Formats: sequence, structure tokens, C-alpha cells
Amino acid sequence: MLGHSEGSTIGTALAVREELGGLILLSGEVERISEALKRQREIAREDVLKAKGF
Repeated sequence: MLGHSEGSTIGTALAVREELGGLILLSGEVERISEALKRQREIAREDVLKAKGF
């Protein structure tokens, strides 16, 4: 299993539940998932508000 960025979180969670042959984590997250999701929602909101015809 190879996880990059958010995939590092997903890969770690999967490794707890499934037997894996190996786990490689690249560019793991450095913030809590709740903080990352909040930031991503704010970015998406701004994009929607700026979009023409949305």
C-alpha cells in the first residue's frame, strides 16, 4: 500500500484493518483531519462563490 498526502491517513487506517504486505507513506499530513477538512470546505466555498453562473 502506498499513500500520498491524505492517502497516508487512509493507508494507515487500512493497515489497522487489513493485513498488508507493506505500507509506504509519502508526504504525510501535518494537520488534524478536522482542520484539513475545514480548510478544504472554505476553499471550495470561495471557489463556488466566485464561479460565474453557479
